[in-house]
Amino acid sequence: MNILKKISSLLLSIALIITGINVNTMTLNTVKAASTQKEVYPNFLKTEGKEIKNTNGNTVYLRGVNAGGYMLQEIWLCATKGATSDDTSGNIRCQQDIINQLTDRLGSERAAELINTYEENYWTSKDFENCARLGVNCIRLPIWYRNLVDENGNWYSNAFDRLDWFIETAGRYGIYVIIDMHGAYGSQNGSHNSGIYGGSTNQQKRDNSKLFFGTDAATNQAKFYEMWYKIADHYKNNPVVAGYDLLNEPMADYMSDSGLNETKQERLSILWNVYDKAYKRIRTVDTNHIIMMEAVWDPDTLPNPTEKGWENVVYEYHQYMYDDYDNASGTQISSMQSKIDSINSAAHNVPSYIGEFNYMSNNDTWNTGVKLLNDNNLNWTIWNYKCTKQYGNWGLYNTPGNGSDSDTNNYWADVENDSYDTILSKWSKVGESTENTGLTSKIKDYFPGVVENIATSKVKSVSGVNAQGMLNSINVTWYPKADMDSNPKYNIYVDGSTTPAMTVNQSVVKVSKVTKEATDYSNQYGIVNDKKDGVNYNIGGTHNGAWTKYDDISLSSPATSLSINYSCAKGNSGMIYLYEDSMDGEIIGSLKVTPPKTEASWSDYVTATIDLYKPLSAGKHTVYMKFVNNTSGNIANVKDFTFICPSATATIANVEAGKHSVSIQASVDEAVSSEDISNEVEVVTESSIIKTDKISIKGFQIKTNGNRYYNASGEVVFDEEGAEKVAFRTICRAPAVGETITVSDKSYKVKNVGIIYTIDPNATGDETKDVFDSSYSVLNTSQISGAAHTYIGAQEYNGNNYTLGYLATDDGILSNKDGYMEYVRTVRNNSYYGSDNSLNVITNSFHARAFVVAEDGTIIYGNNVESMSIPEVAYYFYKNAMSSNYNGHAYLYDTILSRISGNKYYLSTKVDYGWNDNLYDPGK
Repeated sequence: MNILKKISSLLLSIALIITGINVNTMTLNTVKAASTQKEVYPNFLKTEGKEIKNTNGNTVYLRGVNAGGYMLQEIWLCATKGATSDDTSGNIRCQQDIINQLTDRLGSERAAELINTYEENYWTSKDFENCARLGVNCIRLPIWYRNLVDENGNWYSNAFDRLDWFIETAGRYGIYVIIDMHGAYGSQNGSHNSGIYGGSTNQQKRDNSKLFFGTDAATNQAKFYEMWYKIADHYKNNPVVAGYDLLNEPMADYMSDSGLNETKQERLSILWNVYDKAYKRIRTVDTNHIIMMEAVWDPDTLPNPTEKGWENVVYEYHQYMYDDYDNASGTQISSMQSKIDSINSAAHNVPSYIGEFNYMSNNDTWNTGVKLLNDNNLNWTIWNYKCTKQYGNWGLYNTPGNGSDSDTNNYWADVENDSYDTILSKWSKVGESTENTGLTSKIKDYFPGVVENIATSKVKSVSGVNAQGMLNSINVTWYPKADMDSNPKYNIYVDGSTTPAMTVNQSVVKVSKVTKEATDYSNQYGIVNDKKDGVNYNIGGTHNGAWTKYDDISLSSPATSLSINYSCAKGNSGMIYLYEDSMDGEIIGSLKVTPPKTEASWSDYVTATIDLYKPLSAGKHTVYMKFVNNTSGNIANVKDFTFICPSATATIANVEAGKHSVSIQASVDEAVSSEDISNEVEVVTESSIIKTDKISIKGFQIKTNGNRYYNASGEVVFDEEGAEKVAFRTICRAPAVGETITVSDKSYKVKNVGIIYTIDPNATGDETKDVFDSSYSVLNTSQISGAAHTYIGAQEYNGNNYTLGYLATDDGILSNKDGYMEYVRTVRNNSYYGSDNSLNVITNSFHARAFVVAEDGTIIYGNNVESMSIPEVAYYFYKNAMSSNYNGHAYLYDTILSRISGNKYYLSTKVDYGWNDNLYDPGK
């Protein structure tokens, strides 16, 4: 039996969990890159001539949707009442108006809470699923500078949280993201779509385009460059980010207006200068990503990129034809063709991207128009993914409300009049939408489909690193993927050093597996069980939206990968998504299902292995499997699936005392993975621990099953209370909780007190054969996750930890006077049944040390480490004290003393105990 299991049975009221560390609770620390080598992502995008290609050299066409109305509300798109254009009267015209109104009425804190509620609910994982189901491979994400900074320009501490979530989740669904600066400092166009309302005339919009004009232009531009620098620095190695769209529709309405202060060419000169400076600022930190420059509106408003020295750039165009809304005159198509012709004539040797377009109300026009874009090898994103029902084909999905119906009142927030609770309720429902099937049915076949393993590097990274600070060393555990590249090496770095502290190979990785039959679900929707020889064989009937639920999937160590045994017949396809606990959260894994061969039937099974986006921690889990496609056909038959749990451990020796972090990179030849960084840990040494004689062990006791405590030394005491079985406990003395003690001229306020037990592997009963010395009675400074009163030791023996520290509980306090308290911890059940059902002793020797924990987390130790031999003490009681009942006698005699052994304290045969003939009975 593993010693860890023995110890867990030995301790009273403690649920010790040493294996099965939950990697999701790790605190990640920022350290510099471990290796000077850079990871390579096969799906990272770059330009080559007029094409966008991934690292493998394959051409990629970005085709998808815009996420307008999400991080920057445009009133006409969204469930907020207000003016729907720059020409319409009203007090609520733009995002800034919304914030101002809410702040004036409700205060800045509540205003921020409401905006957060809107954004949390407007776009969820369900929207990514909708996009993936349609085949979208790119989302253009409009942002506003105020998403990242407050009204005074101070960066939020969590500035990137929402962007990070969006980009990470998009990557899980196989979708690229273009970060679009839709609203810049000072506004780039004076229009509501930049977050501010600048006026209805071109002159007003020009004057309120304070990124370019006015006394604050230079300051706003400097902030604009700095913001792009920080964005690029944050995402410079992220393959999910397709590119940076520098400015949305700059000077849009007035670029060609000859009645304003400047000529068109002068305005273009200003714009190109801003583009150039932003480009150069980004390139100081990010040479990887595509940078996108928008035309206003045609190719003649963009310079020759070669003359500017711009590399890895895409030129972007927007196209709207409002004058032929229903395409009655055919100009929706002819105007787009004209745009394409002008792009081709300009002969800019860069990829072209229609970043926004809409063919408006005629559904058949969409079929023709999107095909036209594909036929001309263009990248494109439709405006928009979602809009209110009032605006129909401006959204692939429509939210409730047409501007005058009951849904309008129930769903649209009136920020001028609605109460906080009403707005909160309405914006909590802002994500509800229905598919605009009249539109999506016309265009879904023109989307390219999602990109598998979009965020996976050429050399796979590990899925988690956990470190433990030990005595002069660090223990490291990491969790590789199942199908790591052949013979990877794992380079382990400490504190961001570029030189590995150690390198280990794949042979250290151990793998366990847990297989689940697909038919062994606890709940399902839309599923049928197919039988073979009268027995459930596989699940089928997996149409769009079908799912299965599996309870009590028990893992002994974290699972990083999953294999699925499935079949898919010719003409069928789809996605399988994996969820943990609920299908409302983010997916933890996905499999793109296609027929395994040209003429595949439902009986042609294959096994595919995927890496989980988030490892499943050790323990029990509920997992959902959901089936998704955009047709009426079935997706897959599934026979079974297997969770794969690889793990590896290593010890870094001779580490200095102090706090450290560890990172691990896998490497194959010259290629490396991205690094994974551990939690911060503290290493201790004998000289670094703090000790004082104000903390001490007073003695040991054995308590019988009834109500008697027997001291191991000194007078035997009698206690009428307590009903637990015979147990061993330690009495300690320490400063009281709340007291301040001074050690080495530094003051510490006591927060907790405790006892360290070291379970010696010596089972002879002869103390001279004890294995451990006082160096084992030192603790790891981090408490065990999920066990608030428990520490483990900072030194191991034969790879196992025999030392455990326990904080005393309230009922363990014996007395509290004169600034000191006496307290106890109790240990019982010093035995276990072997495989032959025989009773075995775990240990005969305990070492104990008292300690306190200060308010700042510092552990302060007692100077003395006391040892006790259980057989010796029990023998003393056997000879000199009468147990009050049979259970007490049985514990002392049968469990401890009656052992066939050479131990001088063991008796090989039972002796007539003489219940009434003991020399001393404390009960009398």
